[in-house]
Amino acid sequence: MMMNTLSAITLTTPVMLAGAVMVGLPILAHLMNRRARRRVVFPSVQLLIAAAASQSSLFKMRRWWLLLLRCLAVAAVVLAFAQPTWLGPRAEATGGRGSAVVIVIDRSASIGQQYAGVSAAHSIRSDAVRVLDELQPGLDVANIVHATARPYAAHPALVSNVQALRAEVDDLTPTYERADLSGAVALAGLMLAQHPGPRRLVIVSDLQASNWAQAIEGQAVGDALPGGTRVTVLGPSQDAPKNLGLYGAAVSRGPTLTGQKLKLGVSVTNHSDQPQAASVGLEVDGQRVDRQSVQVEARATVEAAFEYVYDGADFSRVAFTLPGDGLEADNRCYMVLREQERAKVALITDDDVDQPGTSGYFLLRALAPHGDDRDRFTVTRYHSGQASWDGLDDVSAVVVGEIGVLSSDNIAALHRLMSNGGGLIYFCGRRAVVENLGALDRAEATGALPWMPVSPKHVEAGTTIVDGAWRAALLKPFDEAGRMALADIPIDWAWAGGAVDKRATALLWYADGTPALVSRGVGSGQMVLANFSVDAGDSGLGKHGLFVALIQGLMDEFISTGDTPSHTVGGLVQEAMGRAMDVQGAAPVTQGPSDAVVQNVSYSIDTDTSVIHLDSPEVPGFYTTLQDGEIVAVVAVNIDPRESDLRRVSADRLYGMFHGGDVAIEESSPDAAEVLGLHGRPMWGWLLLGGMACLGLEMLLLGAYKP
Repeated sequence: MMMNTLSAITLTTPVMLAGAVMVGLPILAHLMNRRARRRVVFPSVQLLIAAAASQSSLFKMRRWWLLLLRCLAVAAVVLAFAQPTWLGPRAEATGGRGSAVVIVIDRSASIGQQYAGVSAAHSIRSDAVRVLDELQPGLDVANIVHATARPYAAHPALVSNVQALRAEVDDLTPTYERADLSGAVALAGLMLAQHPGPRRLVIVSDLQASNWAQAIEGQAVGDALPGGTRVTVLGPSQDAPKNLGLYGAAVSRGPTLTGQKLKLGVSVTNHSDQPQAASVGLEVDGQRVDRQSVQVEARATVEAAFEYVYDGADFSRVAFTLPGDGLEADNRCYMVLREQERAKVALITDDDVDQPGTSGYFLLRALAPHGDDRDRFTVTRYHSGQASWDGLDDVSAVVVGEIGVLSSDNIAALHRLMSNGGGLIYFCGRRAVVENLGALDRAEATGALPWMPVSPKHVEAGTTIVDGAWRAALLKPFDEAGRMALADIPIDWAWAGGAVDKRATALLWYADGTPALVSRGVGSGQMVLANFSVDAGDSGLGKHGLFVALIQGLMDEFISTGDTPSHTVGGLVQEAMGRAMDVQGAAPVTQGPSDAVVQNVSYSIDTDTSVIHLDSPEVPGFYTTLQDGEIVAVVAVNIDPRESDLRRVSADRLYGMFHGGDVAIEESSPDAAEVLGLHGRPMWGWLLLGGMACLGLEMLLLGAYKP
């Protein structure tokens, strides 16, 4: 037992044991005091009694105790300077050899979270310093791997300069990126493989589940580590804070035209287990425009929508904001507005569009209600008898009213439109419905029609559309008042037919179950079949303002609104510029959100289009490209929305990803005195305390045993 105990103790500075000779000093003093003769003068009996007491056996025992305490005090001080260390089981396993330690530090945006008044980044710094403090300079080697979107090491190889690594940790701050944790562990494995002795990997992270998910699902992270590596994971002991996050800023109703009332929206997600109220603000070009409150249920997402009249300013910078909460980085979401060209729409009708009451008259005015620059679409009219529909390939959507039988070329043109992503709305009037729709259905190998009209349906006076799939995107214009108004509009002409195709969606229907509006995807586009006519003799729908809202709403689903592309920090940004650059002009310059010039950027420039290539932007916000002092592009960059979910992964799941490799798990409590236990626990402090205790007892004996 004694031999095992002694083997668990090592001396850091054994040369200091030479000071053990000083233990002889109190012994020498004791011997000198023993041989000294004193001359005793006893003028009275009382003095004789005191002199006799000094020679008693009790007084002699006190001298031996004082000698022992003085020797122990000197020995304790000498041993303290030798710096003995108590070796635990893990330290004994290293055999006193130097170890290699690589610390993987999570630098993702989520470590900026605040809980109990302390940021996760502060806790991560503290844990990393604890690990570095256990390293022995001159014996151990170490390095730090920063887990960012592109992991990198603090030094090219393992180093013994612990102070330099500690300075690296002191400067640690959160990034706005999403960390590549698998890549960081793989980089750490390459460094540990360079060391022949004991190897340790320490991961210091906020343990955000969404960021670790990819590494855990791979279940092969342990294979990236050399055999015998021991792994320790340090994470927060506190629960994740409540957090609301913004993402997906978009123009949800467009296109973006000067003077148009746009609907700007952003998604608000509640990443906590309790409902939260969110106060969402809208800023345009740095000016507060509006603010609204939304209630978000636990683990749910709602849209905060604002109406904004676009003033035509080039590159309007839009920001949605939230007040401070658990994570500050996701409280702003950015997008850019820039005026678009009016979308091109085709109206195919044989009616006189200037004759009030015809379906062509109502359809044209529903598409272009103002008849001037305030309209959202440029409408081109075609006849069914035209041999060629030149320009139809350039339109975003086609609306078909009362027409005759179409040629095979025109049927092919409509089919090509939908295959390429365009939208087709066909109103079933009185003429050539079965012929045209049958030919269009046959043009698609798997059929194109959502529902096939067969014969005119007998419609009783006052028949109306009674119900609808009101949650469908195509029926956004219908609020409660709109639904009631639709039920009051009489329909006098409709068609009977077969069952709705299983790939289609019935949006509106009559009381007897006959569909009134049906939608189906065709190729990359969509076809909507309206089982009614808007001619004044067939229904009252065309005369109602609700019909304009219906047409405009359907167009919104077919026509791109020009939403800002979604770009995230740490990724690759490629976006066409708002203006073509001058090939002969000065070199362009891109500035980041703080107006600093960005270096990791390139441009593709030709006479027609120019594209900006921004590699791994580091900060969310607006990146502005200028040429000859003129703004030619503004790009909005946001943080990855997955960083907003602060839920943590369990320790069991995290350690499970190292199974399969020849590694060992070392679990460590956040409150543990040691993380690594590489070289045991220093004993010098206890020895100094013991020496002071011996001196204190000596003083007590001197005071207690007075002659």
